[in-house]
Amino acid sequence: MENNQMNTKNNSKIIIVIMALIIVGLAGYIVYDKFIQKDITTESQVTNTKEKDCNCPKCEECVKCENNASQCNCSNTSTSCLGEKITSVKVINLKTTNQEIKIGKKTYKIKKDNEDKLYVNDQEVNVNNDAYAPFAVYLTDKYLFATTAGQFYESINYALGEQGEIGVNNGEFTMQNFKVVNGYLHALGGKIVFGGYDLGVDMEDLLIKFSDNTLIVTYAK
Repeated sequence: MENNQMNTKNNSKIIIVIMALIIVGLAGYIVYDKFIQKDITTESQVTNTKEKDCNCPKCEECVKCENNASQCNCSNTSTSCLGEKITSVKVINLKTTNQEIKIGKKTYKIKKDNEDKLYVNDQEVNVNNDAYAPFAVYLTDKYLFATTAGQFYESINYALGEQGEIGVNNGEFTMQNFKVVNGYLHALGGKIVFGGYDLGVDMEDLLIKFSDNTLIVTYAK
């Protein structure tokens, strides 16, 4: 009799343990299903969305850049391999009195003195530590640039942007006939080459890129 009572008690304990394990297992499943799995799914959806957003087709300009390394000046801060676009270019006729020009949201006063030296906001412009007397000054909607006349045509020596002076990488090019083509500044020119006893320029289409706050002259093709 006593043995039957002991067996009954032991069986009851076993059943209680089994039921407790089942309850713990069910609670763990509910927590995983309702919270953990939902968080994983949401994170996966965000990741997939980002990958889809970044997997955009390349623009035509970047494709051209990849196919022609000579046109490239790509960097993480550049918006385009060909630089920023412009809408217009025109010659500024300097006077000995200030005239206002606007570049982006910035307004500058420019003039020349009686020796044709350039002044910006009444400050003398210096290039290579010398007072600068440009041959011509050109204005676009993104920047101003000034040229010096050489033995052949013009070279860019000075540039001014919305934030102040910008860098110039002229690349030993000499050029003329500045114009806007498909939103970018072009010119006709090249580098001086020797031909026997004579000097000359192989005239080609040049591209002047405005990239990373620098004007860069290179071959367009």
